[in-house]
Amino acid sequence: MRNILFAIASGVAACGFAAPRVLNVTMPQPQYLSTFEETITIGYDLEGETSIVTLDILTNGVSIGAANVVSVSGDVNKKVEPGTGKSIVWQAYQDWPDHKITNKIVQAKVTAWSLDNPPDVMVVDLLAKSNIVFYASLDSLPGGVTNDIYKTDKLVMRKIPAGGCMFTMGEIEGANARRPHLVAFTNDFYLGVYEVTQKQMYNVSGERGTVDYSGRTDSDLLPCDAIRWYGDGGTWSLRGWYQNPKTHPQGMVTLNGMSYLQTFAIFSGIRFDAPTSAQWEFACRAGMSSKFNDGSMDDAAMDRLGWYAGNSTNEATNAAEPHPVGMKKPNAWGLYDMHGNVWEWCLDWKWYSQSDYSECDIEPAGPGDAGSGAQKQRRGGSSASIAGNCCSSWQGDRTATSVGGGLSGFRLWAPAKMW
Repeated sequence: MRNILFAIASGVAACGFAAPRVLNVTMPQPQYLSTFEETITIGYDLEGETSIVTLDILTNGVSIGAANVVSVSGDVNKKVEPGTGKSIVWQAYQDWPDHKITNKIVQAKVTAWSLDNPPDVMVVDLLAKSNIVFYASLDSLPGGVTNDIYKTDKLVMRKIPAGGCMFTMGEIEGANARRPHLVAFTNDFYLGVYEVTQKQMYNVSGERGTVDYSGRTDSDLLPCDAIRWYGDGGTWSLRGWYQNPKTHPQGMVTLNGMSYLQTFAIFSGIRFDAPTSAQWEFACRAGMSSKFNDGSMDDAAMDRLGWYAGNSTNEATNAAEPHPVGMKKPNAWGLYDMHGNVWEWCLDWKWYSQSDYSECDIEPAGPGDAGSGAQKQRRGGSSASIAGNCCSSWQGDRTATSVGGGLSGFRLWAPAKMW
């Protein structure tokens, strides 16, 4: 008869919340301590509150690696109601073939995450409404994060560890520089690993954005382009003219069906929005205080980090063009194309004076009104920008009603506390 191991149970909760409890975890040993040649079923009980459950496998107390525990099903990687007799099925040999077990210490680590402190990665299925799964890391994604499915039919979002953090926003140099000042965050948030692509947009709205690249063989993987912030009610737009961050905070998008953000929100059940300029810069830097998010101060970094005027020209048309997302080096948090490709809209109106911010802002959302030019901030530069305009601190802007150009796209934001 096969041995049964009592494996590791754990719970993760946000501060001020009681941790859910995983109990009675069991995992059958592979027969005769040989290779993993079978499907393994792990059992557990969940006590307390509804939680998100993830799985890891340990040998001799060390993880075999998230990339080796991806073919799992059952009560895992999603919200699980408390109760007994929960089960996870792991296709062990498929994930970890030809590995022999040389000792009797093979453990399943089952972790329950509070809904107020979810795992680092959220994946939204764009072909099935309200189908959301979670993973402990980007390495846990079946097929790997660079698989085209995560740029077309699924949407990958990374939790940005901002809650309780403070950073220096801005820089001194540059025509669009803003006085360096401290910004503090009270909450984590999710941000798209990629800029929203033409296929992702099409899946939820039937539209590909203002510029339709469907004639190109790589059109599905291209970022949405020439997206306006505000439309006239009869045309598609990102969010809305009168909805600024002071009167309609993030997640309060309540427009008609011509709003791209609302369409994504209705389809998924998630309160999607655009990031604030501060959130965008914090996520772009990923802990770096340098000009570019790989620690470099040299404009030559753009050749490895993003598409800009120096490397994006189509020789046939002699025009700078966007490229498929995810082809350049990501930052330390796994976010791609934060520098270049297309400008990314932010929630803030344009900064018009240094008095628009204080010495230390907490969760700033920018000026409270449109100012004289009714311009919204865009960040990150584009395929037509010089390297300096693609750096972490550069703050671009564009009239909110602009359409038909401008290389304006977007990256989705979502709250970490969504239920």
